[in-house]
Amino acid sequence: MIRLSGIALGLLTAIGGFVDVGNIATASEAGSKYGFSLVWAIVLGAVAVVFLIEMVGRLTAVSDRAYADIVREKFGIKFALVPLLADMVTNFLLLAAEIGGAGFALYLLTGVSFRIWAVVVGLALLVLLTNARFRLIENGPSVLGLVTLCFVAALFTLNTDWTAAGRGIITPDTGGGGAVPYFYIATGLVSAVLSPYLLTFYSSGAHEEGWTRSMIRQNRIVAAGGMGFGAVLTIAILMTAAVALQPRGIEVNQLQTVGLSLVAAFGSAGVYLFAITLFVCSFGAAIELALTLPFEITQMMGWSYGVDARPVDVPIFAVLYTVLPIASMVFIAASGIDPLQLTLVTMVLIALVLPADVIPFLVIMNDPTYLQDQTNHWVANIAVLLITLMAFALSVIVLPLTFLAGGG
Repeated sequence: MIRLSGIALGLLTAIGGFVDVGNIATASEAGSKYGFSLVWAIVLGAVAVVFLIEMVGRLTAVSDRAYADIVREKFGIKFALVPLLADMVTNFLLLAAEIGGAGFALYLLTGVSFRIWAVVVGLALLVLLTNARFRLIENGPSVLGLVTLCFVAALFTLNTDWTAAGRGIITPDTGGGGAVPYFYIATGLVSAVLSPYLLTFYSSGAHEEGWTRSMIRQNRIVAAGGMGFGAVLTIAILMTAAVALQPRGIEVNQLQTVGLSLVAAFGSAGVYLFAITLFVCSFGAAIELALTLPFEITQMMGWSYGVDARPVDVPIFAVLYTVLPIASMVFIAASGIDPLQLTLVTMVLIALVLPADVIPFLVIMNDPTYLQDQTNHWVANIAVLLITLMAFALSVIVLPLTFLAGGG
């Protein structure tokens, strides 16, 4: 029987990993600039992340250990520090962007500066993490995140030309704007989906819930269903922008412009739908990120951890999930950096460090010491490795060219 808690974990991971401020903005920018021609990047990332999530869930269920804990044991702490330090930088920046995105959603509803709301969001996040049990943290955003289906509904309200959409997907082009900005956005779409923090969060959540070998089948369903759900939503966001904005010559370069897609579909109600969607998805992603780094650090170092444990029993874990939201909140509120631009740059940086996370992970997934008879099939190894190396290669080429050209 499929446990509802596992489904909730999959949906929360999908909402935080797929549909967050970065993907909402990047998918909308892709659709408004290039129509349907960047759908392939979302599909490519989705294929890889389904494999990765299924793998890490299987690893946790069979070994009864969290992923980062196994990395330390398998490779040693000195090696483990390399991906950990990279993840610390990218996770911090992403958390700041998500807090800023949630603050921006409240700005759209109230007109009060997003920097002020970022402080409120950061404090609310802190209160939730220090008082709620993991089940509430898991289930709340999962249910609220269903509001993102408004983008799917918008496609039908806008009378989408599905034939044209199919042609655009099959025959992508750069729209005459050059290859560098096109592949910059493509890299952002792929790496946003493949964010390494998903591995740590999903594995830690499964370990918190006490997954066993009996959960392997459910894990496959959750991985495919949860990540597939996220992929469909992200594609819908891109296609909505392609239908509503590109024909009008409107390009998304600010978060508030994204909402015009829903305004075209639902009138003034679209503003509220977008603001609610942006808030729920950004806050859901912020929950994941605020917990992921404490999970990863404590597991890598062999320290005690647990969301439902008393702070006195997991002192370092408690300090980390208290300090991290505050630090990220202060950073985004004080700097006033546009959450969209911060996320775009961070996602391309993530592609640069992907091999350092994914290659050791694949090594572990082929080790019967941890997987017993559940080691990887060669197809999964090749698919994930190729997509990871492609994202890395794109970032190596595109990132310096983008900065030389003065931005994305």
